[in-house]
Amino acid sequence: MKASTSIVFLLSCSATKAASGFQLPKATTAANSASKLSMSISPSSIGGLLVRGGAVAEPALQNFYGDALGYFGGIRIPASFLAGSSLAAMFIFKTKTNDGELSTLERRVLGFYHFNSLLAFLLSLNTIASATIAHTAVLHGRFNKMAETAYMMMKREFEYEFVTVRWSFLCSLFCFLGMIASRLLIEFDLLKKDTNGGDSKNKKE
Repeated sequence: MKASTSIVFLLSCSATKAASGFQLPKATTAANSASKLSMSISPSSIGGLLVRGGAVAEPALQNFYGDALGYFGGIRIPASFLAGSSLAAMFIFKTKTNDGELSTLERRVLGFYHFNSLLAFLLSLNTIASATIAHTAVLHGRFNKMAETAYMMMKREFEYEFVTVRWSFLCSLFCFLGMIASRLLIEFDLLKKDTNGGDSKNKKE
């Protein structure tokens, strides 16, 4: 009886060891497969899955203090050139305004030239003044510098100065181009009719 009980005990122990030995590889293989799966999924793919699933990722905010400082400080340089050139061009055709030989069309183009030069000067001056005020406000640093883009930050914190500087500079630039075009018409006598024909008639007489 003792021999039979010992045999049964040994058989039961071997059966339990065999059962436990067969279950352990399954657990280890499951853990290994889970670790491999987690390693194969990168953070970028996880972000892509979230976006595809409908989750919206929050945009990264950046500090655009230097961009605002550079914009308001840099735009004053071309505006100063426009202001100086327009101021000098205002007094070029002063003697021609009292000339009686000018036609009606030439007088209108000459008035258009003086009007554009004056407007370009005033708008350039407004650009310089507004940019200087905004540049000083940026130097104080009493605003929220964080935003998604520099445009959004400038429009949120300095909306009036940002719009005024852009609008004044672009309008002064177009007025300056119109002034140059009208000056070309006046300088090269492109508005006179039959200039060569009139000269030839005078020579014949």
